[in-house]
Amino acid sequence: MVAATLVAFLFVSLAAFLCLWWLIERETADPPVMDRGEAERRAIEQGGRGTKEGSPDDRPNDERDDGVGWD
Repeated sequence: MVAATLVAFLFVSLAAFLCLWWLIERETADPPVMDRGEAERRAIEQGGRGTKEGSPDDRPNDERDDGVGWD
């Protein structure tokens, strides 16, 4: 009984590993190739750095310096 449970557990673990490996391999198989300017433009369009939409909160940037009491 214990041996059968161990074999089943090992089989499920191996299947999960192979499934995750396959999913990651499929996702990274054909990455888009672009120059730096295009990459920055896409990052800004998708809410990246440099836009108000990319800010995680509504605090102004002057509250993110050494003078606000964070050690």
